[in-house]
Amino acid sequence: MIEVRKIVGEVVNLTNHIVHKVDPVNYKISIVLFGALVFLIIILTVFIDCPSQFQSSILRLSIALGISALISMFTGEWNVKGQSYKGPITFSLSILLYFMTSAAVVKADCSYSSIQGKIFMGNKPLKGALINLPQQDVKVLSNGSGSFLLQWESDESNSDSLLIQIQTQSIDTSFYWIKSSVALQINLRNPLVPISKNMVSDLVDRRIQSFESMMKASFLKWGSSRSISLYQLIEKYEAFDSRESKYRNEFLFQGLDQKIAFRKNLMHFGIIEVEQLNPYEKHHIDSSSIYLLEAKEFPNYKLEYYVQNERPIQYRIDQLQYVSDDEYKTTVSYQENVRNIRVLLNCSNETNGVKKRQMEVYGFLPVEEYVLKYRHGKWGLEN
Repeated sequence: MIEVRKIVGEVVNLTNHIVHKVDPVNYKISIVLFGALVFLIIILTVFIDCPSQFQSSILRLSIALGISALISMFTGEWNVKGQSYKGPITFSLSILLYFMTSAAVVKADCSYSSIQGKIFMGNKPLKGALINLPQQDVKVLSNGSGSFLLQWESDESNSDSLLIQIQTQSIDTSFYWIKSSVALQINLRNPLVPISKNMVSDLVDRRIQSFESMMKASFLKWGSSRSISLYQLIEKYEAFDSRESKYRNEFLFQGLDQKIAFRKNLMHFGIIEVEQLNPYEKHHIDSSSIYLLEAKEFPNYKLEYYVQNERPIQYRIDQLQYVSDDEYKTTVSYQENVRNIRVLLNCSNETNGVKKRQMEVYGFLPVEEYVLKYRHGKWGLEN
């Protein structure tokens, strides 16, 4: 009987050693390990779209260590005869969890292709360049360091090359790139041609030519005309001038790419030709020709004509103002800037007997401000 009690006592003591010996837990280490798990999961799953095999292994290991640390946080020390086995048990649990965590759990779907690289203009990183793969319909802008990353779904194409298009404010080019695992580095030659007053002069001359082309189209639109003298024009005008009636005046300045309405606005910009309403002094255009478009007598009076400046336009380019390497500002002063004045006088059934004067002035402002921009390999002028 004594032997039986002795054996039972030994079993009870052994059980107490294994299960019930609980010491204080080091929560700090467990919390740090568990926090590291959460941090690594966020990094690898949010910021790394397609982790490599090494990155996947790190993630699996962090999962195993984190779970083991979490379990050990809620357990005490496992002691047998004064010997602690918690460390080896936790380590073994981590190894077991590592191999139990399948690589598929942490491996993203990497069924896409990518090109990573940098783009330079000369020896400086190029920011804001548009890199485009037209065949894959993928495009991206380079960042401040010139880096870019193009990604697209993999296809079954066996082509060894890709068409890459590069677009910047001053460059529009394309090339074929042989597929490679090496990062792509694009070096562009700076095509910027320094601006000069001669270039600005050429741009202003083109602007004048464009205006002349616009006026030729206007002449065709106005219809047939015949040249008349100032005396003949005044004879036809006097009937309108002496007519007692209400009147209404309309004024419009028409430039190459701008319009200004109302007489006070035209006067503000220096168009003094609208100051005189009658044609007695050819509307302040001394050397000019007069062309009659239409003439009708009362009771349905209508007189339409235009005055054309015969003197060549002259201009002076002021100092260029630097804005950036590919942008400047300047002002151009014009003489003989008003090139044509078209006048329509109407006092008929169309106006209900009201004297209506419409005056359209065509040309340039006495002083115009321009912006010079370098785009697509050449300088351009914008008003």
